[in-house]
Amino acid sequence: MSKSVVRVGTSIITLSDVLRLNAQSEQEEIIVEIENTKGQNKDLFKRFNNNITISILGGLNYEKKDKYNDNIYRERTFYKPREVYAIIKRFEEIEANLDQSWSQLEKVMYIYKVLVENLSYNYNIQSYKNKEINRNLLVIETRVGVCSGFSMVFKELMDRLGVTCDYQNKDNHHSFNVIEIDDKYIPLDITQDICEKENEKDGKCHFKYFGTKQDFYNDEIHSLYGDNDEKMYEITIIPEEILRESYQNILKNKTHLASINEVMINNQKVEYSMDHFEDKIICLYRINNRLHINYYEENSRVEDILLDNELLSNDSDLNLPIFRIYSREDNSMFCIIKYPDKDNTYLYCEFDDETHNYRSFQIISETDLINTKISTIVANKLLSKERLLRKVDKFNGYVGYIRNNKLTINGE
Repeated sequence: MSKSVVRVGTSIITLSDVLRLNAQSEQEEIIVEIENTKGQNKDLFKRFNNNITISILGGLNYEKKDKYNDNIYRERTFYKPREVYAIIKRFEEIEANLDQSWSQLEKVMYIYKVLVENLSYNYNIQSYKNKEINRNLLVIETRVGVCSGFSMVFKELMDRLGVTCDYQNKDNHHSFNVIEIDDKYIPLDITQDICEKENEKDGKCHFKYFGTKQDFYNDEIHSLYGDNDEKMYEITIIPEEILRESYQNILKNKTHLASINEVMINNQKVEYSMDHFEDKIICLYRINNRLHINYYEENSRVEDILLDNELLSNDSDLNLPIFRIYSREDNSMFCIIKYPDKDNTYLYCEFDDETHNYRSFQIISETDLINTKISTIVANKLLSKERLLRKVDKFNGYVGYIRNNKLTINGE
């Protein structure tokens, strides 16, 4: 069977493209080359025939750097259509938590931190039958890899974000990135920060290699002397105060705190707090240590809010976001509300009795947290207090999922 390379570049793949290429693939082997995944509809990739190969050039674009016009690099850009769907899905989960009010630097720092805190270095790469999954975008799916995979993932996310980013590769040695912000070139080594996190054993990104090394290219692993395809940029170092200020800004607003108010209704003490959810306003309240939720109008009195939670349901006729109340083994309770227009995205809200605060934040999970039949495992494992707050402290809203009655996320 003959082979054809169909170059899509930065164009957006349409359903008609998929149908045409599927028909063509019956006659010959097809490789579809795209520059990157920016703007691509992940669901369309599930409609490609399995015998079609998708090539995401990204940092290994052979038209920009001649050394990548080699099978060892070309094949590293090859993916099955379903793998591309999974890759884009992971990217969208990360991007869902980007705050559009952040500066470009803050958005980059957020993505860098999420990757550092969720990826692990594979020190036993020889044990993998397919070693290339450690060196390409599938690292975002497997959560383990090596420098080339980490740097490829970071560049792809920068391309999607619209930030100019170079994937730099010291042949047979090390890979890293340089980004351009405000006409300044900033060197980054995400692999070094991943290893730093593992050495410190604290699970945190310390940004030690995020634009902080003045002698970056003088370091042996970053020296590119003699490589005609690579460029040593005139780099800019980020001042510590700017780094700290940007870091603090991206930590803001990840958790919403409010006071817990009290009112007596029908001789019962009702504890409550108000919060905004999409275009709705919610009231989380507690009676006799049982948690309830209701929606209300802007000018409603608390006393007028229905106290019988059974009158609220997940009936779509109510045109209200669906929710679920959970109880843990320690008798603590929390509420999960489904975002209507965001896949796998939920608002978590609870009363924190230690601080006497109402707390809410966004989380992402592949387990259906509303209709799941494994509520005990979800409440006590997937969304346990310790684990959930650890995720929020790292401003990583993704909490994983439950499969076969077990928590499944990066070996936990």
